Amino acid sequence: MNESEERVLTENLRRLKRDLPPIDLLLDCLREYGTLDELTSHKIKKNEANVVRDEQDQVSKLLDYLPGCGKNAFSNFVKALRQSGKDAHQDLARKLCTDLEAKLRSKAPPAAAAGPTSSVSATPSTPSVQEAAVYHSAQRKATAKAKAERDEMAKDKNVLKLPDHWTAAGKKNFVLHDLAASDSEYQHAVQLFNKTCRNQVTKVQRVENPKLYRIFKAKEKSLGEEPCSAVTRTLELFHGSQDDALTQIYIQGWDKNYSPAEYFGRGYYFARDAQFSMNYAKQKPGTNTRRMILASVLIRDIRVGTNDQKAPPQRSADPLDGRVSATVNDINNPTIYVTYEESQSYPAYVLTING
Repeated sequence: MNESEERVLTENLRRLKRDLPPIDLLLDCLREYGTLDELTSHKIKKNEANVVRDEQDQVSKLLDYLPGCGKNAFSNFVKALRQSGKDAHQDLARKLCTDLEAKLRSKAPPAAAAGPTSSVSATPSTPSVQEAAVYHSAQRKATAKAKAERDEMAKDKNVLKLPDHWTAAGKKNFVLHDLAASDSEYQHAVQLFNKTCRNQVTKVQRVENPKLYRIFKAKEKSLGEEPCSAVTRTLELFHGSQDDALTQIYIQGWDKNYSPAEYFGRGYYFARDAQFSMNYAKQKPGTNTRRMILASVLIRDIRVGTNDQKAPPQRSADPLDGRVSATVNDINNPTIYVTYEESQSYPAYVLTING
């Protein structure tokens, strides 16, 4: 994006915040055009605490990132505006596109400094010059901040690289990949299952979901950067639920509404033992099979949970110490883990079981 295009966006910030189509549609279009990647889109939508920003903040964040998204960022942004302007937003989006393009055409390249053209000396510090200086100073600061964030994201992309063994299709979109019985991943999943359960596993599928995986790895990275004496471990734990709910989990992520148990906290439940999860993995209608998830779960420090707990307890009386990572059923020999953030676990495999 060139300087004139960036200036047009900045000068129209208030109007963009007011008249933009729904931000989700706009971000989807920009990802489709290759202007934004999945990680950038996630950082626009959610803050460092993984909390969804309001739409105004998302628009501001998007406009911070756009200048560094390549030479076609402005034209793709305008094209995305047109495509995402649906129903009630259509006329506003169309007029906004037309006005942005007209203003860009009216922007002349900055003129070279010239000497005085008359005998009347110009006042060196008029209000308009002062305003321009303040504006450009703010622009430079905003651009520097956005560049720093983009540099940080570039580092994150290396950390959040998708596994090399995933299929080519799975590195682009969601794929449920069937593993061969001879595959080491298949055998490992079955071995964990058979430690406590003797039902026959008939299929193991690897969940290749780039969006959920990158969110999980970002959480792993942030936990590693937080001050805490406990080491973050990635545990392989089972999760059983109704079959339709299970499908939603590996496609869209975890949802507390599907968690009926509240014995050790109101969160996402995982079990060390497959036999326990079998109690919650319901048979698919009209079949003799059921499915469960083998998840990768980030666990650090733990406390015994209570049924009325909506969040993990504080580490200490000092609120700056933060909260523990999970609650459990037994502090010395935990077999049930409850987490409270969906980014803390990744549904790595889906097992299909007879019986």
